[in-house]
Amino acid sequence: MTQIVVTKLSIYPVKGCQAVHVDTMEIVNTGPRYDRQWMVVGADGKFISQRSHPKLAVISAYMKDDMLVLTISGHDSIMVEPTSEGDVIEATLHKNIVKTVEQSAEVSRALSDYLECNAKLVGFAKGFTRFITPDYAVTESDQTLFADAFPSLIASEESLDDLNTRLESPVLMTRFRPNIVIKGLGAYDEDNFTRLRIGDVTFSAVKKCSRCTVTTVDQDTGMKGKEPLLTLSRYRNSEKGIMFGMNLIHDAPGVIRVGDRVELLK
Repeated sequence: MTQIVVTKLSIYPVKGCQAVHVDTMEIVNTGPRYDRQWMVVGADGKFISQRSHPKLAVISAYMKDDMLVLTISGHDSIMVEPTSEGDVIEATLHKNIVKTVEQSAEVSRALSDYLECNAKLVGFAKGFTRFITPDYAVTESDQTLFADAFPSLIASEESLDDLNTRLESPVLMTRFRPNIVIKGLGAYDEDNFTRLRIGDVTFSAVKKCSRCTVTTVDQDTGMKGKEPLLTLSRYRNSEKGIMFGMNLIHDAPGVIRVGDRVELLK
């Protein structure tokens, strides 16, 4: 029997900005450490994403000695010391109201200049917790940060390979912004996951991931097109959207690594 293994791990420190690929991923209460720990909001408090501002894709954001480092076109790299203290900004993330604080006036000015709108970089306010909707939560304490809805997203290389056979120009897995990429399945077999273990972390697979126009943004250039969403819509459509990948909730903190075997428990 072919083994299922982890081939890539990624975090996205600022929602909508560049991925950081890691060999070892620490899973904490909210999901992968530093994943979607910050996001950008507009003057109205609504979150800004690649849906409306595809140029976010080419902003570099990574951690260095517990500092967040951002590189925004036209500006020098800026180091930010994360904070949960400050004036509370009630921000809107899909259907959730989240309590946030601005992280850096300097970064906010640079983002506003680059995105050509009033923008602020924010993180969670002290004491605020964003719980997962009870419709999908495994326990009452399940939580996440600024991810759309769930702590982690998994997808398989075989699913991407199948999609690319249907496209005139193949796309990279970066279009789908997963945390965990695996190999050793049939195409879309992750649809059928219920429980799985990677390293010392056990996950529940709670919902197939419905895809939006972010998948049409080239993550290297920030340019937007129509694919692969158009092609996916022809054969992966459902009542709940166009599906690719599976959302996960972990049982407890732990560590996973590239090369780890994926054990299907149920």
